[in-house]
Amino acid sequence: MGVLTLKSKYGVLQGAIGGIVGGVALALTSMLGSLILGKGLLHPIILAGYVFQPYVSDPEMSNTVLLTAIAVHVIASVLGGLLFIFAANTFLNGRNMWLWGMVVAGIYWLFAVLGGIQTVDPTMAAHMNHIGLFLGYMAYGAAMGAYVGRTHHHHEVKH
Repeated sequence: MGVLTLKSKYGVLQGAIGGIVGGVALALTSMLGSLILGKGLLHPIILAGYVFQPYVSDPEMSNTVLLTAIAVHVIASVLGGLLFIFAANTFLNGRNMWLWGMVVAGIYWLFAVLGGIQTVDPTMAAHMNHIGLFLGYMAYGAAMGAYVGRTHHHHEVKH
């Protein structure tokens, strides 16, 4: 029987960790932007905590909101990192991964503003700052891509 060899530039763990690194950059960028705009440091966290709930006109912080925001943000960050790894292994050449990360994050942002956020978090959609969200996504992509680019290695899985 033959040997099937799978070669990829980037592994799943790299994508997951890259997504988390990007998620931290997105959160910090969003929180800083919110603070600068006078909405408070925790405003993006509060908005994210209302995911999968009906619209709320005056969102407030609670333990449930905080835990929901963290869980959803971590899961979305990891999934975004895994999608990036798929793209990196399939289409990208391995150079300037921070820039490719921003391109992919721009696609994620476009999906979010064209209905993704409105569908899953109408409270965030109504109260978010679009420029801050865009900058957060760009920070996510740059950090994720930079991490993945630094951890580049070849590995083989034989079956």
